[in-house]
Amino acid sequence: MKITHWLDYQEEIEIDISHEDISILWREAYSEAPKDVEGAILSNLNSIAGFLKSIPDKVIDGFPDSTRKIVATFLKEQGQRIERLGKP
Repeated sequence: MKITHWLDYQEEIEIDISHEDISILWREAYSEAPKDVEGAILSNLNSIAGFLKSIPDKVIDGFPDSTRKIVATFLKEQGQRIERLGKP
């Protein structure tokens, strides 16, 4: 006789995922269901915005000038990209 019993349990694990991994996952998801992905992207952008707003000014003020410039340039470029794309 064989008896199967399933146990439910929770365990916290830590997984390191690179931005390359995330990029690949988004491309795959978008190719399968582009309409479903838009909501997920907007939700994640909202999470990123919340995270950025939550960083205290004193923390940002403690960054080296070069780091602040790199981050600010990147964010400006991405903002311009979002504005630019989709226009006729």
